Amino acid sequence: MGDATRIKEIDRLWGTKKMNNISKREILTKLEEGLTRPIIINAHNIDAFKTRDYQRNINKSRVNYFYNLVKKGGKLPTVFTVNETEDEDGTKVKWLIDGQHRIQGIRKLMAEDPSFHLWIIEHKHKNLSLEEEKKLYFAL
Repeated sequence: MGDATRIKEIDRLWGTKKMNNISKREILTKLEEGLTRPIIINAHNIDAFKTRDYQRNINKSRVNYFYNLVKKGGKLPTVFTVNETEDEDGTKVKWLIDGQHRIQGIRKLMAEDPSFHLWIIEHKHKNLSLEEEKKLYFAL
């Protein structure tokens, strides 16, 4: 998909030429800065995954669905989308843009078996502003 087509898609999703002084081309550039790769989630890195208040409330039945799916050997169906930042002491934080119910299902499995680990596909953005992160969340 070319830039013009992607900008039209951003138009469709967000509807304005400028969004608080952020141009569509700047948003497109931020979106394309993401890196998609397989990673392993385990007891050593699960606490890096955090959620924000703008996301919907956790639905226990969705968490249980993903918990049961993985417990029975199934694969998680979609990519985890994160915004990687650093907190004040330099620790990496992965703000979940998409994947909050899946990560809670994994946490539930780890509570039963701390050695549990799982390969996932992560699409990582780096240092998006909170506003950019929210717009991406509502677009997904």
